[in-house]
Amino acid sequence: MKKKIMLFLVFGFAILLLSGCYHVMIKVNINPDGSGTLEEKFLVSDFISEMGMGEQDNDQARTSEDLEQIYDEEALTKNGLNYGEGLVLKERKIISANEQSDLTGYKAIYEFTDITKIRIDENFSSKLDMNTGMMGSMSESAVRYITFDLARGKTNNLSINFPPDPPVGEMEEIDRKPEKIEEIDEEEFNMMKMFFQDMYFGLEVNINGKITETNADFHDGSKITLIDMDFAKMMENEKAFKAMMNKKDSDSAAMEKILKEDFSEVRYESKDVVKVKFK
Repeated sequence: MKKKIMLFLVFGFAILLLSGCYHVMIKVNINPDGSGTLEEKFLVSDFISEMGMGEQDNDQARTSEDLEQIYDEEALTKNGLNYGEGLVLKERKIISANEQSDLTGYKAIYEFTDITKIRIDENFSSKLDMNTGMMGSMSESAVRYITFDLARGKTNNLSINFPPDPPVGEMEEIDRKPEKIEEIDEEEFNMMKMFFQDMYFGLEVNINGKITETNADFHDGSKITLIDMDFAKMMENEKAFKAMMNKKDSDSAAMEKILKEDFSEVRYESKDVVKVKFK
């Protein structure tokens, strides 16, 4: 497993401590001519939204009218700029809290004409920054982008490029975590599970055509899953989850072993470049 999975999980745990309830799903739909759509679903707890927006009344749930103002057309058009050039907001849907979930947010659909101008932050870090303001302004160098190349022809050749491993110095900083976590008792861990039950990151690419060949780790028909991480499911395996948070397990070999053996439902693309041939 590449070191990038470590970087992703370190950031994921940091978000858990900040928010607990944070859900992002991104779907990129690509046509043979390189055009397509990008669908983004973003949900966050009222708690973290209110912290980011500076609101004081935490007892009253955010209304649909509040959400319409926060995620208006102007805000989501600006949000689309984070995914590269040439995206046009075509659809916006506000998602309010309901009986099943207290998360609120939106679903946005953007159209684009050239997949090679699209980029996606691998660690989703910019989503927390742009939607809540909790992490401050992120420098361009701190964001790690997944990019796309497309060679069109009788058979189209798509490349999905993950960013290279961070420099050695950066990885040393990541590995310099606090001493290993003390044993958490059952009551404390159950509280953590309740608090983090909606934490999710997902990224998939859908090809509007027939895939004839690919080296992707996870693909089903025309769908390629690059990231699929449900933290609530991961925390169901208490022993493995604690091991992954332990300092001595912060190396790629140990991480790969834990993910393969204990978190079989987790999907995270291991290749630096995913190749896809399609018609």
